[in-house]
Amino acid sequence: MSHWHPPSRMQSHSPRAYFAFRHNNHPISLNWEFHLDLSWWCEFFISWDGLSFLLSPTWASLPDFSVSSDAAGALGYGAISGHDWFVGKWSTAQQPLSIAYKELFPVVVAASLWGHRWATKRVEFCSDNMAVVSVLSSGTSKDPNMMVLLRYLSLVAACNSFAFTASYTPGRDNSIDDASSRFDFQCFHHLAPHAAPMATPIPPPLLAQLLVT
Repeated sequence: MSHWHPPSRMQSHSPRAYFAFRHNNHPISLNWEFHLDLSWWCEFFISWDGLSFLLSPTWASLPDFSVSSDAAGALGYGAISGHDWFVGKWSTAQQPLSIAYKELFPVVVAASLWGHRWATKRVEFCSDNMAVVSVLSSGTSKDPNMMVLLRYLSLVAACNSFAFTASYTPGRDNSIDDASSRFDFQCFHHLAPHAAPMATPIPPPLLAQLLVT
């Protein structure tokens, strides 16, 4: 299980540039990742209320909220937190992307939909994909598509001042989300009778933003 306090994870590329200095007038080539990190900070400060950033909670043994999610490679994705849940289908652009990307995607969607409820709280993201747990723990990835998602998740966490952990759930224990990601709603509601009758809708602008951010 890993702990995260926003937004420290999005500083990884900038220090690397600083360390490249050999003398005062030594030129440095700033790559695209560096510029994306700067854009992240600019967007954060635009939306920052000047206070919430300081309210990041101290981690305790139990989270305030838990979110479990899953992805079916050729079909779609789903996640549930308490009574709330959602499902979605992969776009044409997402179909060929890695399964790690697809497992991370519903985590970011969940934070985007419900993050405003998590202010100053502790959230646990449960995934049956170790690669996703790893990137959520480290806050970085060599996959540029996953970095798009990580930056967006970090921004949502920072703006809403919540902390999160990532923990591994064996696939055999993730049957609820497996059913939702395969659109087997009869099985889903049988396994999760507490779930709301209807899924939380995912705004199309959010999906578009996650693809082009």
